[in-house]
Amino acid sequence: MKHVSYPPLVIYTALTFYHLGHTLDETRKQVNKQFKVNTGKTTIYSWVKRYQDLCPISRFREKYRDTNDVVFTKQFDHENLEYLFLYHKYKLGVLASQRFPGLAEYIIRFENGCPDAFFKIGERCSQPLFQVNVKPRGGVNLACQMARFAVSARRNNRERHRLVEWFMLVNDTATVACEVPVWYWEKSSDTGVTGHIDVVQIRGDTIYIMDYKPDASHEKKHPSSCIIMPPRCRFERRYRLSVSDVPGLMKQGIMSFVRWMQK
Repeated sequence: MKHVSYPPLVIYTALTFYHLGHTLDETRKQVNKQFKVNTGKTTIYSWVKRYQDLCPISRFREKYRDTNDVVFTKQFDHENLEYLFLYHKYKLGVLASQRFPGLAEYIIRFENGCPDAFFKIGERCSQPLFQVNVKPRGGVNLACQMARFAVSARRNNRERHRLVEWFMLVNDTATVACEVPVWYWEKSSDTGVTGHIDVVQIRGDTIYIMDYKPDASHEKKHPSSCIIMPPRCRFERRYRLSVSDVPGLMKQGIMSFVRWMQK
């Protein structure tokens, strides 16, 4: 970040805490206590104004400002790895309750836990080594800009995923959930795959599944195979369609896939 006198993590935290519905004074106190700094309300407000294009949720903040626990969190331990499941209550209600009630119900159900058995016996989506015929496309959108900002606040590379997911969930207008558990089991072959969706967004009438891959350009296996794996099993075996048909079916309203990465 250029022309700022505070560490990026301080600004990141201030923006996120404020857009969770807290006042400027509450945000000031939280930041000063957490980072042992001495910011004022004027400074916090200047950051909010400066980064308002990066945080479009600011336009709707007043609608959920007095809501307790805007974000639901729950940790799942799958395959000896910790996954912090998150969903934004206000955005999920506004974006999904009418257009995608099934998705909203699926996400909210994880408040009561997750069927961990599948994650003990299924293969991870990131493990299958098959190739999919997808042509990568480059470009920069708001998701890329938010990821770049969030990554600049990291203290080490292990924090990248968490910082990116949390920043997008709280500060954009499309992300409704992060680290959503998914699984698919094919009874005929007694095999299955499991995984966690990094970011679920709703834009208009389309659901977007997003996978944060900071080193995707250096991976030998195309990262999109991690997400296309379950649809491929389901559509090829049940409907006798090739994997090349899946993106077309997704665009018709079933689901849309977007791959993005931090360069």
